[in-house]
Amino acid sequence: MQKQKHSVFWWPMWITVAVLLVVFLASLLSDQVMWSIYDFLIGGGLIFVFATIEVILWNKLKSQHRLFVVLFVLLVFLILWAEMAVGLFDSPLAGS
Repeated sequence: MQKQKHSVFWWPMWITVAVLLVVFLASLLSDQVMWSIYDFLIGGGLIFVFATIEVILWNKLKSQHRLFVVLFVLLVFLILWAEMAVGLFDSPLAGS
C-alpha cells in the first residue's frame, strides 16, 4: 500500500478558516468587531499566504535555521496585520 502524500495547503487552509471563524463569531456577539466582506477576503488571503509560506519553510529548512526564519516571517505577518488594522506607521496600507 502506498502512503498518500498530503498537500502543503491543508494546514494553512484550516488555520485560515479557524481564525476567520473566530472573527466572524466575535462580529456576531459584539459591536466592537465590524468587518466587511472585503476585510474577510483580505484577512483570509493574508493569513493563507503567510501560513503557506510558514509550512513550506518549515518543511524545507534545516532544523537549526528553521525556528529563526519561521519566527521572522511571523513577525513580518504581525507587523503587516497591525499596519493594515490600525495604521501604526501611517502608510497607504492603513486605508485611511
